[in-house]
Amino acid sequence: MNNGANLESLTDDQLFKMVVRLPISFPIVVTPMRLPEFYYKMKKNLYPDYLYYALIALGNAASKRARTIEEKEKDNTLIQKSVNLLKLKTDIRDPYYLWACVIILNYFSTVVNTSAYETISLLASMSVKISKVYQLDLSKVTKLKYSEEELEFRRRVFWCFYASER
Repeated sequence: MNNGANLESLTDDQLFKMVVRLPISFPIVVTPMRLPEFYYKMKKNLYPDYLYYALIALGNAASKRARTIEEKEKDNTLIQKSVNLLKLKTDIRDPYYLWACVIILNYFSTVVNTSAYETISLLASMSVKISKVYQLDLSKVTKLKYSEEELEFRRRVFWCFYASER
């Protein structure tokens, strides 16, 4: 979660535009979202920093207008911050980790950066293999460990990953 580390603050207008544009421009990415909850968590900086940075960059990329070089460089900086934070993260079983990877992979559909794309693709695949998120419904222990809401979020994140890999 936000530890006060120089996070980009969004105005209400910017956040509203992002919430409206993301489902149109990147429908696969928003599969795990519940829009009111998403809006609230973005506004209050309740998402992990790596996810927050990736969401802002993708939200900016979803803009229908032509962006300046400075805006694109700022988004690339946000993505790089997110990638660096993901590399430092030790618990890659966290569904937010996988979701951030998918967001970054989708961001690279608008910007070409082969080495970063391959790195994130590898991190996402490792997260799926280690967390075994694809086997959520096979284990009774898992069903007891997580609430139904958490299980549904994890399922949605997995399907978001699966769809973006195809």
